[in-house]
Amino acid sequence: MLGAGSAFVLGLPDRFHLKQELRGARSIKLATAFAHWSGWQHLLPHIDKTTGTVKLLTGLSFCQTEPRVLSDWCARSRNAGVEARLFADKRTTFHPKVLLVQNARKSFAVVGSGNLSNGGFLENIECGLYCDDIKLYASFDAWFETLFCDEMLTKQLSEPDIRRYKKRFDVAKKSRTMVERLQQEAEEDISERHRAALGRWKHAVSLARAFFRYKDFPRHAVHRQKAAKNIKAALRYPGFDFDKDGLDAFYNIDALGHMIQIRKPRVWKQRAKLQAGLRQLVDDSKPIEARLDAVLMDDTKSMESA
Repeated sequence: MLGAGSAFVLGLPDRFHLKQELRGARSIKLATAFAHWSGWQHLLPHIDKTTGTVKLLTGLSFCQTEPRVLSDWCARSRNAGVEARLFADKRTTFHPKVLLVQNARKSFAVVGSGNLSNGGFLENIECGLYCDDIKLYASFDAWFETLFCDEMLTKQLSEPDIRRYKKRFDVAKKSRTMVERLQQEAEEDISERHRAALGRWKHAVSLARAFFRYKDFPRHAVHRQKAAKNIKAALRYPGFDFDKDGLDAFYNIDALGHMIQIRKPRVWKQRAKLQAGLRQLVDDSKPIEARLDAVLMDDTKSMESA
């Protein structure tokens, strides 16, 4: 939650050191959607040195919380000053990431996206907010205590429960490997397509710049402007409710080169789809990438159903 890598916490005071705050705390309260041993190790050496009370709360959603952490929390909760509970309401997903610390000088909360994991601290792109406002802290604290003490939603950790959960965790871990591989493949595919598209875009920009520097560009520009005006008129831009005469006029615009007339009846037959696509392409309220994707995806679906 307070990492030095891609994790970012807004509002941290100058020279803030979490380990010092934890060691000198009168009270530490942590609610995390899931808990990994790699994340718990970031806090453990400093929590071990505190003389204050510690309350720990996590959930089992998606079988992400590691049994090793639960066992450690369970063992610690046998000591005075440490309480560990598990969110156990199957009707909803437990998803908070909240750290509350109170010491002699101040009370503060850190609320963000990072779970108790090494990724949440260091590797992932995470964002959190530091807050030491007294009223806001009191609200966070009341929220935590209400949830922590609700025996209908949370329960005290026990080794029998952890052992039963571990069996399901081990099965889920095998499935997660396959899910992570599929996720990686999807990300690599999207990244590759993005790089290819970016390369084509850069090439197109370089050609456009070369064209603009061409000595005869002013003459070509006048010709293109006239052609653009004729295209808009023929297709009745921006509504694109052109008729058959308009389509004939479009096919006869010299600037478009030699248009194959034999395909014109087929185009006219599918004019509704063409008109809808053109209206989407000129809709400036949406990013151009989204407009192109919508038209191309619609065209792909049409080909698949043909």
